Amino acid sequence: MPVQVPVSYCKEAVDRIMDGTVTDISRSGFCLITKHDFDPAETVRLVSEIPYTCSVASARWSKRAETGEVITGFSCV
Repeated sequence: MPVQVPVSYCKEAVDRIMDGTVTDISRSGFCLITKHDFDPAETVRLVSEIPYTCSVASARWSKRAETGEVITGFSCV
């Protein structure tokens, strides 16, 4: 489901809350637009509650947009 939802999240190895935008929500995962790169299989936890998807997910792919933002696809774990 294509959406533009502002969210807060934590990277597994970083003890601080960051902001991004969730898009393309599904029961199996979501895309997250941020200013930060993610390593393959890196885990994030959404602090914001988003319906129809999980709160903990693992990075599957990542690309940099022309705007400089990073778009990353996550799968639920």
